[in-house]
Parts: sequence; C-alpha cells; structure tokens
Amino acid sequence: MKRLQFMTFALVLGLCTVTSINDVVAQTGAVLSPESLPIDVRTLLAQDISAARKTLPSAFDRVADVRSKVATMDATKRGRFAPVAMSLKNIGPEVILPVLDALVFSDIGRRQWTESAWIAWRAGLIEAAGATRDPRGESVYKAILMSPEQEFYVNRAAAEALGKLSTDHAVNTLTQMATTPGSKQLAVIFGMGSCRRLPIVQTLGPLLDSTEPTNETLNLAIIEALGDVGNVWAWETPAPGDVPAEEQEVRALSAKHLVNAYTRLTGPSQKAALKSILLVNHPSTLSWITAARVNATVTTKNALDKLQSRFESNPLNR
Repeated sequence: MKRLQFMTFALVLGLCTVTSINDVVAQTGAVLSPESLPIDVRTLLAQDISAARKTLPSAFDRVADVRSKVATMDATKRGRFAPVAMSLKNIGPEVILPVLDALVFSDIGRRQWTESAWIAWRAGLIEAAGATRDPRGESVYKAILMSPEQEFYVNRAAAEALGKLSTDHAVNTLTQMATTPGSKQLAVIFGMGSCRRLPIVQTLGPLLDSTEPTNETLNLAIIEALGDVGNVWAWETPAPGDVPAEEQEVRALSAKHLVNAYTRLTGPSQKAALKSILLVNHPSTLSWITAARVNATVTTKNALDKLQSRFESNPLNR
C-alpha cells in the first residue's frame, strides 16, 4: 500500500514537473512569440533583457507592479481603457526592456481579465515602449503589424511607436501598409501621424484626395493623421528622428490636401478637416483657399469664406 501511495505521489509530482516545464517552454509575450522576430534580432534582444534583469531589476519589478494593478484600474476606469500606458511611462526610459520582454518573451496571459483590461495592457506596453524612441523596439513594432494580431488599438499603438522612430525603414513599412486595403489599414493610418516625415504626407495626401466621400471612416483617419504630421506645436518641439529641413514642405503639403478635403467633403469629415487645418496653421493655407475658389460653386465659396475667417482668427496666430 505504501509503495502504491509512493508511486502515485511520484506520478503526480512527475506530471506537475512536466506541466511546469511545458508552461515555461510555451511561455510567450503578450502580443508576440519569440519566433515572430528574426533569430538574430530575438537573440540580441534576449541578451539585452537578461543583462538588464541584473543591472536594473527594479524596472522589471515596477512593470510587474503595474500589471498587478491592471484589473483594478480597469474596474475603476473613466474612459474606454485604463491608463496603463501612463503608469508604465512614469517608470522612465528604463522601461523599454521590461516592456519589450513582456511583449515578446514573458507574459502570463489574459487570465481572468476583461477584454478591455487585456487591450489596455497590451496597447499600453507598446505605447510605453514607443515613447522611449529606443531603436531596439523597431523590429518588435514591425513584427506586430505583420502578425495575425487584429486588435485595432494594439495595431494602432504599434504603428504609432514605429512612426516615432522616423527611420526610412519605418516610413517604408507605414506607407506601404497605409495604401494596402485590409484589416490593418485603418489602424496604421491613425497611428502613422506620429511620423513627421515628408513621404508620410506624400502618401496620405493623394490617398485622401482619392478616397470616396462616402468612406467617412477612412477620410477621418487620414485627416487626423495629416493634422498630426503637420501640427505646428509638434514641429516647435522637434523629436529625435524629425527632419527640420522637411518642416515647411510637410506642413504646406498637409495644408493643401486638408483644404482640398474641406472643399469636397461634408459633415464630420469637413469639421475634422477644419480642425486639422487649424492645427497645421501653415501660411500657405490662404493661397490654397484662394486656389480652391476658382470654378467653385456658390456653396463651396461660402464654405471657403468661413474657413478663411476661422484660419485668420486662429488662436495659434496670437
């Protein structure tokens, strides 16, 4: 009997051991698996994370602490999602490797969280990583966009994080995805306004010009992105990756396409175009308004008069 009990205990212990080993092997990130990255990239990233665990253990502890509070934050949130990204950003630049680790290598999964808590955690990790503008995140953001992941806010955060790096590689990825109809196009366009580079405007502008007025969702996304790319406030405080020599052309071209959108669209899209025009606040706007009046209908001319009046009284000019 004792021998049977011992064998039973050993069998249970063995099963538990196998389960524990499998859990470790199967452990993956909150958005990606390690295999999603090229082997050289994931090897180097894993090495950097391992080293950081020894030199900056407190950063990993603080990220874990934020994770432990996500469910409570979600239950008491006031907006759509809990402010997870803000809590992670407060950790500082050293957050980059702990959040990349959670995104790719080691996350315990959704468990009992609500859908909104799970989205807030995953998008928050990406947003916090992107805010550091650390180039080690570039391959991770691109892999997310290229992965089967379909959650809108996760993909939008990845596009925004990639855009903040402003590399030629990031620009190429974003512009290609922005002009490719599919399940991720909208999220990419909403996020790519963080990339203040001329090719972004040269891609989004013609896309806006050619989008049917009835496709309001796509028009709104492009209009918001152009407002972000040409935003005069943003250009007054350049970020790493911005190209100051491109500012005037970026903002003037953004204004041109936004005025065109204002004249041909109606309703929410026209209102959004007005808002973005005022955010860009480029002097060339007045010349684009004048050009738009040529051969315009009476209704369009009246709308342009209102636009000119709003632009000339723009609080940003004071």
